[in-house]
Amino acid sequence: MNEQVKDMLKQKADYEKEVLTKYYILEKDGSCWLTSAYDRRTVMLCAKRGLLFKTEEQARKYDAKRRLIFDMENWANIYNDGWEPNWCNIHQDKYCIEITPSTGHFYIARRHAINHLGLLPCLKSEELAGAFIKEFGERIKELLIDDCTKGKNRREE
Repeated sequence: MNEQVKDMLKQKADYEKEVLTKYYILEKDGSCWLTSAYDRRTVMLCAKRGLLFKTEEQARKYDAKRRLIFDMENWANIYNDGWEPNWCNIHQDKYCIEITPSTGHFYIARRHAINHLGLLPCLKSEELAGAFIKEFGERIKELLIDDCTKGKNRREE
């Protein structure tokens, strides 16, 4: 038992050393820096905020996703022109965008009472939803969708 505890403590120390020297921090300007450039306190704060990544590629992809979500929310706010979905009103049409990952096909779902809790905003009209797909569709597929058409289908694993 004592040997197990020693092994666990060593693994924890090795992991912490790796995190403090070989991981990447995503800065507010989108730049990425190795954790070795920071003190321990800063690295731990970044880890708590979700800004610590094992690879630079992961950090850059996360930043691109974050910017896409910001752009989509702003677009929806501008084009919805103050309209917001009222999920208590079952008579109000709400247009939500959905995708079939296996085909990459978007479709517009008219909702009344079922709140889809997704990253994509609801829009006040079907026309706006179509424009939204034209504006953001390719970036959504690239950054937000676990594309089943790339490589092996998860059900086959």
